[in-house]
Amino acid sequence: MNPANQVTTARAAGTLGCAAIVVLDLAGRLGEGSWWLAVVAGPTLLLDLLDGHVARRTRSVTELGTRFDMEVDAAMVAILSASAVAACPPALLVGASRYVLALGQWVRPAWRGVVAPRRSRRRVAAAVAVLLWTATLPVLPAAAIWACILVALVLLAWSFGTQVIELERGSAAVAARGNASRSPDLRARRVHASTPAPAAPAAPTRREHLRGAW
Repeated sequence: MNPANQVTTARAAGTLGCAAIVVLDLAGRLGEGSWWLAVVAGPTLLLDLLDGHVARRTRSVTELGTRFDMEVDAAMVAILSASAVAACPPALLVGASRYVLALGQWVRPAWRGVVAPRRSRRRVAAAVAVLLWTATLPVLPAAAIWACILVALVLLAWSFGTQVIELERGSAAVAARGNASRSPDLRARRVHASTPAPAAPAAPTRREHLRGAW
């Protein structure tokens, strides 16, 4: 396991710890105003800033590692969102956003492509993580929790929306290039089919045949 994946594995362990805390909290085992989730989620989210840097520094960027990192991110967002559902039901949409996109990719093949990485999307992901972590603070009033969740929802809608638009445009461009590459052959076949075949020369008459013999 390369160093970057080791960091991501540590994040996955922290994410599982957060999931256990949320389950215990929903079951009423931790009591009201518990700080456990905020304390464990904070360092786990900070590790997200480290694994990508480690992967680039050690030149250990892999497709599997990128996928692993993405799924851990999605799980962490879902867990933190679940902790805020009681105070703000729309938090469920924040947690389900990644999986809604995955369902859309299953239904719509054009969404299965790869988009170019953008710094704006990374900033949105970081902002959403900070907003969700802030929403876990026990001292936060209900209105502030709603504000955090709604802002996170708008940011995710923009991020996924621009991604879908890029994928649709890329798919349309590929289809247009395919049609353009086929159209010259099609036009050539049509021209060939519409061009009349040359008429066969007429058989010489007996008089012309005799004249040619002389």
